[in-house]
Amino acid sequence: MNDTWAAVLAISIAVQTVVQIGVLVGLLLAVRRMATTVTATQKKVEGLVTDMQSKVSLVVSDVREVTGKVNSVVGNVRDGVLRVEDSIKTTGQRVADAGHRVEQTIRTASQRVSTAVDQVPRPIKQGVPAALAVLTAYRTFRQVQHRMQQRQARQADDVYVAS
Repeated sequence: MNDTWAAVLAISIAVQTVVQIGVLVGLLLAVRRMATTVTATQKKVEGLVTDMQSKVSLVVSDVREVTGKVNSVVGNVRDGVLRVEDSIKTTGQRVADAGHRVEQTIRTASQRVSTAVDQVPRPIKQGVPAALAVLTAYRTFRQVQHRMQQRQARQADDVYVAS
């Protein structure tokens, strides 16, 4: 009976060995499939990485191009702003100068009116209504004002043409 048990034990060990070899072969086949899948996945990932790198390079190139254009536009706007500032300063100075000239013209006109009134003999002065002197001063003021409007229109045209 010992031999029977020894044979059963030997057959059991042989079956376990065959089963273990079968399991190991199955695991080997599964590992080979996994290795094939991993290799295929790695190739796909490398392809995606290469594609992504080329797309990122294109985007970076586009961003650089847009940045260059934006910098150019900013430079043009800055130059335009400087030209407008210069034009505003020049126009402001012209307006201030024109205002001084208007004041001087009004003073001169007032002095002329005063001189003209002083030259009128006293008996005639008493007969002439005071409104006549006011009307004369007003007419002179309107003439000066009209000249100023014409100058401003010319200057506005000059500023428009310059810009």
